[in-house]
Amino acid sequence: MQLDDVVSSIPLLQLSCSQLGEFAQLAESECAAVPHGSRIKYASYKLQCSLMEMCELFRKHMFLYFIPFDRFSAIMDLLIRMFPRKYRCYMLLLIAEGGVSSKHILRDMWVFRYNTDSIASRLQTAREAGIRTIKPWMLRSSNKAFANTLRREVLRRQLLGDSSVLDYLCGRLQCNMDTVQYITSKYTSILSVHVSKLKDVLDFVYEEGYTPQHVCQVPRILLHSLETSKARLRELRDHGYNPPTLIVLCKSRREYKQFLEHVMSKKSL
Repeated sequence: MQLDDVVSSIPLLQLSCSQLGEFAQLAESECAAVPHGSRIKYASYKLQCSLMEMCELFRKHMFLYFIPFDRFSAIMDLLIRMFPRKYRCYMLLLIAEGGVSSKHILRDMWVFRYNTDSIASRLQTAREAGIRTIKPWMLRSSNKAFANTLRREVLRRQLLGDSSVLDYLCGRLQCNMDTVQYITSKYTSILSVHVSKLKDVLDFVYEEGYTPQHVCQVPRILLHSLETSKARLRELRDHGYNPPTLIVLCKSRREYKQFLEHVMSKKSL
């Protein structure tokens, strides 16, 4: 083993002596058959990461060394779109863009524990549904969770088409891109909110008489629970108070309670 390989293998030294012995025995038995001489080097090459990083992943996920290499490499090729012969038929059905990002695979190596046929089928379905960023958890989630992911993606495409969330907000908030970029730079989580929720929140506040300017002044409303906002607005109006801005709907539970008590105390005077 070369010196750089020894240094890179340091994470493996955290294994017990018996684990190291078993690890070394397996590595020696398959070194001639595995590309690059070991599955650690093979995985490092395929996923474009350092040997030390891959050694750390193998230390955390010992199953990576005990699943059959044929299955390990088949899943690897499916994920990064270098299809083994058995799965070439899927290549014709999938969108031509790349497969699963290496960085996502490195964060979720559990995908290698799952059935190869199931992963291939999920990849096909995800691509046909137009999911742009496929993550390993989608390929190993329950059928219900996967179906929900597909439903949300179909809804996203219906609402956005080929546009971005920023474009959508520009239209709904009736402002220019600079304004939307400023808002999302201050409230970065807005870009993580599914577009269907953004639509529901905007539909609600506009139906209740608020304007795009109100939303631009209090963009936190896009991050707040829609059900909570509805309940608070209804409660405040029931007490004769119609909020001139959206800020009270976004207050913390304690702050809102204090504000409501203030409204009720003024009403009783």
